[in-house]
Amino acid sequence: MKEKERKIALRFGELYPQLCPINEAEDTYSPFDFECGLYIIEIKARDTDYPDWVIEQIKVTKNSQIAKEKGKDFLYLTEFGGIGYVYNITKLLAKDYDFRWQV
Repeated sequence: MKEKERKIALRFGELYPQLCPINEAEDTYSPFDFECGLYIIEIKARDTDYPDWVIEQIKVTKNSQIAKEKGKDFLYLTEFGGIGYVYNITKLLAKDYDFRWQV
């Protein structure tokens, strides 16, 4: 994991102290980066501004499954240019959100 993602997680925890502690995933090969009492969290710091935010379908599938098993929601936090966007993927899936998957 990149140091930038760690800094973003720390700042996220400062902004939302009710989520603390936010712990780094124990497994180096985990499909998510952090975990707290309510959520598993995947963080992406982007160097490019995409017109639509990008998340891999396999990340959604695997992390949603893990979150369900743990009784948590799956958050996707993406950052570009110092601005963070947080998506509750669990809630988006429950509302049948169209991710417009592409191969």
